[in-house]
Amino acid sequence: MCPLVVSILIISSCDSDLKINVREMIQRDIAEEVMVMIANSPCGGDGDCASIAWGINPCGTVNDFLVYAPSQLDQQRLEELVAEYNLLDQEINELSGAMGIDCSVFLIEPKIECQDNVCTSLGERYAIIN
Repeated sequence: MCPLVVSILIISSCDSDLKINVREMIQRDIAEEVMVMIANSPCGGDGDCASIAWGINPCGTVNDFLVYAPSQLDQQRLEELVAEYNLLDQEINELSGAMGIDCSVFLIEPKIECQDNVCTSLGERYAIIN
């Protein structure tokens, strides 16, 4: 292989790693802000809880669901942050070439309730595509 081709491959690889690292740093900042928002949003009853999809796995489905009390936080800001986080997750998966192990199993939105002023997820959280 010519030295120029090798150099281009190395630069391309480094460029991809840099893009991933930058996205991961932004994700950490977003995650920190979101977790503070949720931690400071106590619920007053079962009807005061909601969930939102958090993260995208290589199969293109949800990694997790965050549960929170929407009446106690800026819902629009939370949705914007989560959408940005999820987009970054998808981009990281694409840039890294990540592949799903078993895409027939996926996470479903949890049943939630307010327990001791904290929104909590309950029960089974996985479904299988037959």
